[in-house]
Amino acid sequence: SREEVFAALTKSMPATWVRLADAHFPILAMEVHGVHLDIQYACSASLQHPLHWATHVCDGGGAASAALRDVHAIRNAVVEVHGVAGWQLYQRALLRVKKWAKARHVCSNALGYPGGLSWSLMLATTALAEQPGAVTNAEGGGGDGKALVQAMFQRFATWPWPRAVELLPSGAGKNAAGLMPVLCPTDVSANSTRNVTEATFRVIQAELQAAAAGAPPAHVLGGLQVFVRCQVRALGAELAVCSGWLEARLVTLVRSLDTLSPRPLKAAAGLWAIGISDPRSTALERVLEAFRARLARDVPAGSGWEDMIEVVVEDRDDFKLALAAAQSPCISAAATGGMRLPSDEVML
Repeated sequence: SREEVFAALTKSMPATWVRLADAHFPILAMEVHGVHLDIQYACSASLQHPLHWATHVCDGGGAASAALRDVHAIRNAVVEVHGVAGWQLYQRALLRVKKWAKARHVCSNALGYPGGLSWSLMLATTALAEQPGAVTNAEGGGGDGKALVQAMFQRFATWPWPRAVELLPSGAGKNAAGLMPVLCPTDVSANSTRNVTEATFRVIQAELQAAAAGAPPAHVLGGLQVFVRCQVRALGAELAVCSGWLEARLVTLVRSLDTLSPRPLKAAAGLWAIGISDPRSTALERVLEAFRARLARDVPAGSGWEDMIEVVVEDRDDFKLALAAAQSPCISAAATGGMRLPSDEVML
C-alpha cells in the first residue's frame, strides 16, 4: 500500500526532514543530501511502464502517474513537430522561462500563480504553433532559446483568456473553467492553473505584457505600503516541515484577500509576504482572524506549531526589517533545514 511504501522510504532514506503532504495527490516530501524530493505512489497490476497503461488512473483510484505522462506528452509533441534538436532548444528555453517566473515570483501553485507544468505547457504550445523546423531555424542548432521565450511572452501577453491552452486540440477547452485555464495533457479535464485568482491573474498579465514589451523589471512589491507577513519561527528540520504545512494552506488566504488586490510571494525560507494594494483595515483584519482560526484548528496535535507561526500586518519599514533578518547571511543551511533562500532580491 502507499502507506507501507512511504513508511519504508521514511525509514530507509537518510533524510534531513520528512513530511507527508496528504492532499489530492499524496506526496512524501523529504530532503536527502541537500536535494529536495517529492515522491508519489502509483500502483497497477500491469507490468508495463506507466506510459503504456490503459489509463492514468492507478489501482485504488489514484492518479500519480499523470504527472509522468504529462511530461512525456510534452516531449513527444515537440519532438514530432521540431525533432530532437527542437526538443533540446525547448529545454534550454524552459530553463529561461522558469528562471524568469521565479525571479518575478509568479511560479507557485500555492500562492495562486501557474506552477512549473503550466509554464512548460505555455512554452510548448508556443513552439507547436510554429511551422516544423522554424524553432531551430530561428536560433540555429545551438540556440539558447531566447527567441522562443520571447515568442511565448508575446503570445500570452495578448492571449484571449479564458480561452483554454491545450497541448493538442481535444475539444475539452470549450468547457474549461477558470480565469486562465491551462489543461493537463493526460487528463484534459484538469486545469493546471486552478488556483489562479482575479488578483494573481492581473499580476501574471502585467508581467507577461512587460516581458513582451522588453520593459526593465519593475520592483515586485514597489509602491505597496501594507504587507501581511506569514512566517515560521523555527530552525532546522522543524522550519522545513512546518513551512511546507503552512505553504499548502496559503492559497486559502490569498483567495480570501482577493478583493484587496494582494500580491503574494515567497520572500525567504519560511517567510511569505502578501502586499496589499487596497489595505481596508476592517476587511483585512477579518480575513486574517479567520485564517488564524483555521490554522489553529488544523495544526497537527502535539506539534507546537501554533506557537511558531506568525500571521501579522506590517507597514513597509517593519516588513523590511523582518525580511532583512530572515535573509541574513548568518543564517546557515543547517538553520534553514537545507531550504534554499531565493537567489534574487525581493525588490521593495
